[in-house]
Amino acid sequence: MDDIYTQVWDRTGLKNPGYCLLDEGVVDSWQLRRRMVEVKQQLSARTPFVFRSATRFNQQRTTKFHLDGGPPQNILMLGYEPSQVKSRLFLADHARAARDLSRDISELVSATMFGNDALVQPYAVELPAFDERHSYILLINNSLETGVLHKAEMVTPDDSKQRVVNSAMLATEGEEISDERLQDFLTTVATRGAY
Repeated sequence: MDDIYTQVWDRTGLKNPGYCLLDEGVVDSWQLRRRMVEVKQQLSARTPFVFRSATRFNQQRTTKFHLDGGPPQNILMLGYEPSQVKSRLFLADHARAARDLSRDISELVSATMFGNDALVQPYAVELPAFDERHSYILLINNSLETGVLHKAEMVTPDDSKQRVVNSAMLATEGEEISDERLQDFLTTVATRGAY
């Protein structure tokens, strides 16, 4: 777990990537979500994190590079369930780009999120393709000053199938979601619909 913490959260000098992908193998949806809670608890042994949000959705649409809204310092944890919907995932180190290019980080992120991703392309990586039988947890430093942008490209969107993403935001400040809300996240079969 120290390696995950260092890769995702410790971005001193921006030497670490700001993300970590965990292949959880063949597990069901409930096991995957429980594992997400375990990862949060293990990270909290180093820095106390709270769940600021936890939800599930069926992602079928391509996105641009973006940060998810949240506190200035946060981790986005995405739990991908097995799916036959083919997709590609990309990360771009906007913090490193802003530093190297001597650009205002807020302006660079804003321009990128509105579709001008040329500045961050040299800082972008594509994650390995997922095994459609496996579940994965992707942890992303989603902070403005030290984070990385993410985007998903749907290769074979299919409304007859699901691409379920369990999404949780971890932060070092603010109020944690209620125990009831967390239990609902851990046990529900519902998703927020197709996005």
